[in-house]
Amino acid sequence: MSKEGVVFDFSYRKSGEVTPAKALAYRIDPVTRRIIEVIKPRTHEFENILRATVKALLKQNKKFPTNKDVFVLIEHGLHATHDFEECDVDNRAKTILDALKNAVYQDDKQVSVLWTCKKFLRSQQESYFTISICILNVVKRQQIMRMMKCVDV
Repeated sequence: MSKEGVVFDFSYRKSGEVTPAKALAYRIDPVTRRIIEVIKPRTHEFENILRATVKALLKQNKKFPTNKDVFVLIEHGLHATHDFEECDVDNRAKTILDALKNAVYQDDKQVSVLWTCKKFLRSQQESYFTISICILNVVKRQQIMRMMKCVDV
């Protein structure tokens, strides 16, 4: 699995589905009086299904879940004009990153490089999302930083 010369350790593509945005709402717990994040049920269900699917796919892969830093590439292909125009890639990425906890990595703070994009699909009839993961070492990190024209600090 390779894109722009980067060899990925894992890739997954799901057709026919648009990633829900991680739009958080807050409320005060009536008992504890603490502020609680409220995630839409659809988003929560999406995360659980994606986590279970990825865990099952990686069951025999001893690299995962990794405790190393990772590069995550997320691509959203959207065929509906409304979905494309309203797509907030950072909130959709957060949904996927949270779903990958304990399947791909221990915690999303291990995501050292995140590249997320959206594409308008003029000729396709169904949307998709693709997730690609690269476990980083010094050489891979430098390769990715050169590809993205970033300076590795």
